[in-house]
Parts: sequence; structure tokens; C-alpha cells
Amino acid sequence: MVGYLDALEFGCFLASPKRVLQQRRAWNRQGYLYTARLLSSLERASLAEDKWALIALLGGTHDDRAALALRNMLSGPVGAERTWRIYSALAELGFYSKYHAELLLNEVLKGRAEKTGNRNWDCALLLATIHQPEAVWAQDQLYEQHLVDGGLSEAVGPLLQFRDLALHLKHVH
Repeated sequence: MVGYLDALEFGCFLASPKRVLQQRRAWNRQGYLYTARLLSSLERASLAEDKWALIALLGGTHDDRAALALRNMLSGPVGAERTWRIYSALAELGFYSKYHAELLLNEVLKGRAEKTGNRNWDCALLLATIHQPEAVWAQDQLYEQHLVDGGLSEAVGPLLQFRDLALHLKHVH
């Protein structure tokens, strides 16, 4: 679990990218064994940070039960930041990946237009953590539309390089 969460941070390149990728893939293969426990923990979690970590872990399970539970969460009252995390997790689960990646891209665009740094920053990072081919176009728009610069670019760039490594893509950022 910890290895998977580490792989979602822009500092993942400070460690061995291949080792971090192995940890992420191990969670992708074995995470489904923990789906029921993660869902139960999500219901009981009181701290936002705990909920965010659980949502991220559910996204890495590649389990349809996680996708269904996360999708159902969106039908109730959910704050904006949790909604963004759910979009990212659903995209990672392969549940309408292109659609959810584009929703995150739209949030980055809104944040940029409204000069809302947190929205721009959080959504760009969440978008960059998705390792699904269907999300690549939306992720590439972060640079093509000049939506990331400065510190955000320094955070997103390694995540997209990590994605390229995972998906065997040849991109230059």
C-alpha cells in the first residue's frame, strides 16, 4: 500500500523509478484482496487525509467493486476536493478513464481562469497520476495549453515521466 501511495507523489523519482513502478504494479495486482477492507475503512474515516489516501488506494485496486463504490459516492454530497480524487481514482480503475481525465482537465482550466491555485494544482497533480492510455491526451494538454508552469510543472513533469515509463510511451516534457 505504501509503495502505491509513494508512486502518486511527484517525489517518486527521488527513489528508484523502477522499484516504485514495481510497487505500484504489485498493488494493482493484489489490491483487490483489500477492497472490502478499504471500503469499510473509508466509511469510518473521519480525517479528510485518510479518506483521500483510501480513495487513491481504491483506484489502484483495479477492482470493479471499488469503481462502483466510488461512483456511488459521487451521487451523494461530496466536497470538490474529494470529487477530484474520485475522478482520478475512477480513471485509474479504467472506469471511463478518458471522461474522468477530461473532467480533471476541465477543473484545471477552471482553476486557471479563476486564478484558483489549489484547484489548478490539485487537479493537475491528480490528472498526472493516472496510468491509463485513455488519459494521455488530457494529461498532455497540461503542457500543450500551458496550464502548468513553475513549481507545478516541476511536480507534474516527473509524474508524467513516470506515466511514460509505466505505459512505455516516448514523450518529451
